[in-house]
Amino acid sequence: MTTSAIPSFDEAKGRLIPRVFGETQLSILRSEHRSRRGAEWPAVWRIAGELCVAVCLDEGGNWLPVTQEMVDQWRVEPRALWSIAFDNSRDTAKGVAVEEVRPKGSVLRHENRDWAAWLLTTPSLVEKVRVKGSPVLFVPMAEEVYLTGSHDLDGLAFVAQLLEYLVVRGDEDVLTVRPLVLADGAWHAFDWPAPSRSRSRLLAREHPVVSFGPRLERHFWIAWYRRQAAALAGGPARVARVDVSESLDGLPILSASVTEGVETLLPEVDQVVRIDPRGVSTSMPMAQFLADAGDRVHQTDLLPRRYLVYPRQPHTIDDLAAAVLTDRGQRVFREAVAYLRAAGPESFRRRYRDLDDDFADDGPSALSILLKAGQHPYPWTIGWCDWAGEDEVGQVRDFVASGCRNLGLAEPVWDEATEDRVTASLAETARRGDYPPALFRDIDTQLRTVGLRLLMISEDSDMYHFAPVTAETFAALDGVEGEGYVLGGIDRAAGG
Repeated sequence: MTTSAIPSFDEAKGRLIPRVFGETQLSILRSEHRSRRGAEWPAVWRIAGELCVAVCLDEGGNWLPVTQEMVDQWRVEPRALWSIAFDNSRDTAKGVAVEEVRPKGSVLRHENRDWAAWLLTTPSLVEKVRVKGSPVLFVPMAEEVYLTGSHDLDGLAFVAQLLEYLVVRGDEDVLTVRPLVLADGAWHAFDWPAPSRSRSRLLAREHPVVSFGPRLERHFWIAWYRRQAAALAGGPARVARVDVSESLDGLPILSASVTEGVETLLPEVDQVVRIDPRGVSTSMPMAQFLADAGDRVHQTDLLPRRYLVYPRQPHTIDDLAAAVLTDRGQRVFREAVAYLRAAGPESFRRRYRDLDDDFADDGPSALSILLKAGQHPYPWTIGWCDWAGEDEVGQVRDFVASGCRNLGLAEPVWDEATEDRVTASLAETARRGDYPPALFRDIDTQLRTVGLRLLMISEDSDMYHFAPVTAETFAALDGVEGEGYVLGGIDRAAGG
């Protein structure tokens, strides 16, 4: 609505009404209008993070929350709008038809848009209603509410069954499936009765309502994720599709994919499938993905919850140098690379003999210079190991320990029997070359105890190169490809 289309306050005040929204609805409306100046909604009353009551301007049955732009033009305080809107709805909220439903428990049903807004903003209206336990309110639609008791398992199950039918059917009017409970004079999110922990789930004879809560909420989120997709598709980020499978106990399991390099709007799911630039997929729990992605992920204000996943910045070898070299090593690396470009390979060999590559007529690659700048005397931060095994027992662990100390990283308490234990764990039929990957995995596990990871720098050679880095740095570099090398864990370096 433009400024010219905003009616005067005298014209509008008779059309102000309170209306109930689900936060899922409001988050989409908010995203659609955010770019407009004055599109904020100052007269919105939020309830328990699931529902809200907004003062709206009735436009022939279509209503949108009153905006800051309207308030500014009308020169009226938002609190005054509440009083006017509820006065306007007082008559229609009177004499609401109340139906008592008795499947087994006791459930009261009210059908009136204004009454729903009154109940949510004036909880005292139900304080004297006789129910089993505390009053529990369901507001699946703006014009229909259900009231039962927190101890009325049959009543709770009846409403949950009805809501599941509405959600699975795809009714677009379902605002929320999360019930509210009255406590200390205010509405709070109600926790569904949970299965007993004192007995085996296979043997326990639980009330059917204990299976409804998590399943119902997941069906609701799935429905809204899919319903919102079209509204969000016009933005700059790819909207990740929610895929659904089912666990053995019938609970929907959600998954979605993120392609590296593509800005993605990611729903909150159980499993995230990360696809690297080569098309290799890695599945991981949502919590692990968020931890690995670090500050590349930002939670949005959308409901159901979604995260904006930003692509990595283009990788340069300087990023790798910053992660695995000391300040001195980085300075030597930068100066050597610049000198090779400016003076050529012959002059480079005379000045940087220890960084040269005898087999490269055109001089060493930037990666070759970096690997040698991470070794004595610059000092040691990058270790190496032949594909077939260590030259001396403990070589790899000594390199990693030196790297931790020289890079200022916390060194783990090493298991002094690491090498013997890894050797014993390999089958008698182990082939030549099986030992180093197993050793790297074991050392990576020990590094994780202090928030570190073992970063493998894989090139086309029969030598392993590696360095300890923080878990955050590892997540940022995992799967990155540079000129002549790939970064990641040992499984990536070993090809499986």
